[in-house]
Amino acid sequence: MCKMIGGSMKYNDLKRFKNIHSDKCGIAFATGPSLNKFDFNKLPGNRDDYITTGVNDMVYYDKIDLDYYFCGDHKNNTGSEITGIPYLEQIKLYKKNRLKGEMFCNVYVDDNEMPSHHFTKSEALEIGANICGQITGYGTQHIKKDIHNNAFYNHSIIYSSLQFILYTGIQKLYLVGCDAGGGSSYLEKGKEWPDSIISFWGDFKEFLEREYPNVKVISINPNNLRGWFDDEIM
Repeated sequence: MCKMIGGSMKYNDLKRFKNIHSDKCGIAFATGPSLNKFDFNKLPGNRDDYITTGVNDMVYYDKIDLDYYFCGDHKNNTGSEITGIPYLEQIKLYKKNRLKGEMFCNVYVDDNEMPSHHFTKSEALEIGANICGQITGYGTQHIKKDIHNNAFYNHSIIYSSLQFILYTGIQKLYLVGCDAGGGSSYLEKGKEWPDSIISFWGDFKEFLEREYPNVKVISINPNNLRGWFDDEIM
């Protein structure tokens, strides 16, 4: 179901996800190099105890089947170059064979389609994704708790994933592969971790402290985000 934005049908209504996982812990997977170090055995309980989200090239990662998957920028992937499988086709395969829950695609940026970089609405529908949007404003005031009424924060797809998983009501959040790289990938051996998006993580930390003060955030094998959150697992 979509809602009306500026007189046209655009975004899917995400209100049905509000607090649906209030009895769970969450894991937000990004695709930084430290993803290669992740081991479920370092976490308490079983992997089925966790709600998982992932982004972009996670569809090429064969060790984890996600609950929720987020994409948008069709150029923001390395997997297609390495595997030879086009990104859109790999997403379709992932949704058909491995995705446990739903898929979300950021089609709109500031209420406009961006076909030069983002999937179009028709492509998002082709892969069976919920259609979403992003806003490019800078600063924590642009990161909203009520994602059913507002676009996701831009600057990295991980923020869409994080806003969503927090909205589902999780009590604790683990960050995996969140290396604040803006270019480094678990698929690229030996690449350094540039700090190109570190300032946006500062905005997100302020948002967490303001809107989700009771959610404990734990970084697993952090790099640029070492020392940022409540606890760390190395």
